[in-house]
Amino acid sequence: MAIKGSGSPMEAVDEYFDMLIKSRFIELVRESGEVNTLREFIHPYKAKKAGNSTYPILSITKDYGIVLQDEKFKKRIASVDTSSYKIVPRGLIVQGIHIDERNFGVQDLVEEGIVSPAYKLWSVNVDRADPYVVAYAMRSDYLTDYIESKFRGSIRRREHITDNDLLDAPANIPSMKHQKIFLEFVKQAEKSKTICKQIFQSLDNLIKSRFIEMFGDPTNNEKQWPTKIMKDIAPSVQANNKPMSEGNWLLNLDAIQSNSGEILFKKRVSDLELNGSIMAFSSDHVLYSKLRPYLNKVAVPDESGYGTTELIPLLPDKSKLTRLYLAHLLRSDAFVSKFSSAVAGTKMPRVSMNVFWKFEVPIPPIDLQEDFGKFVEQIDKSKFVETVEPDHPAVFQNVHGFPSFGLIST
Repeated sequence: MAIKGSGSPMEAVDEYFDMLIKSRFIELVRESGEVNTLREFIHPYKAKKAGNSTYPILSITKDYGIVLQDEKFKKRIASVDTSSYKIVPRGLIVQGIHIDERNFGVQDLVEEGIVSPAYKLWSVNVDRADPYVVAYAMRSDYLTDYIESKFRGSIRRREHITDNDLLDAPANIPSMKHQKIFLEFVKQAEKSKTICKQIFQSLDNLIKSRFIEMFGDPTNNEKQWPTKIMKDIAPSVQANNKPMSEGNWLLNLDAIQSNSGEILFKKRVSDLELNGSIMAFSSDHVLYSKLRPYLNKVAVPDESGYGTTELIPLLPDKSKLTRLYLAHLLRSDAFVSKFSSAVAGTKMPRVSMNVFWKFEVPIPPIDLQEDFGKFVEQIDKSKFVETVEPDHPAVFQNVHGFPSFGLIST
């Protein structure tokens, strides 16, 4: 349960396979010996406008490429009037607004979707390259550095690059023969990554089973442990709530995995978010979401100095509760079911804090809680040793300059 950068197992899996893919790409570029520019592979696409027709609305993300907008933001944020939006057929490369943030991706979700008029679209010369390989090269560190060197404009978020400058960029795209080898390698790597994550899921289920075995059903206090209400045993303390400034790190709900509590990423605080209520948390807290769709999103941060607007920092009494026990209690199926029923049939988007603070927390002996914590830590260590730790450190050498490939349909 770690913030990205502090060694979370799930992050390590992604990084390991991304490194393998990057290494293989560079090997194939060198073996191919091609010297080329983007102009040889893409050209501007003149899109039709959506008009009065209805299409799926698409957005582009730095980490996941093209996504359905309602899945990214959990709601529609596009203008009510989408008549000027561009129609994007399958197979085109979409260029987002902030291309220095690797905002390039292949539209492979739907036959036709629509994107903001501010996005640019590129057709790929499929006789020379596969769209996925072109997008991969366009998202590389090398091309990102080139783009920044060609920026025009005085305001950071409004800087732009001309189409001609982009098309003149060195492409580093290998021959068609080597592209096919690369795509097959990526497909196999993604399958292996999926298997690793399935193993992680099995280990997470093992932790759930061990929790019930040791402590019983928490909602009926099956083992008759002493109890205290949540407010007395793990209050929400905001003493560390220091003012946040632009550029500080912010943790949101999307960053937390529901099943394991892994914190996979964080983002910078923006100007707009400074106006919200940002709570600072530390490595002494347990982070809990009271929002109805995300009641099982609970995390135990390993670091301090971050803020959140969507999670409640709880400060457990260390003499009575360990953080790992409290986190798994809050994430348990019985606990989530109890609070889901508390808002069932209502329009309440979140659990009432009056209900939450009155929940009776079973308090097993602290040494038993610590034994459970050791078990969880051993399982987490197993994730690294058995599925993540690389056998061949050489794959991490000479792989600079290329980003995560993202998802490829298999």
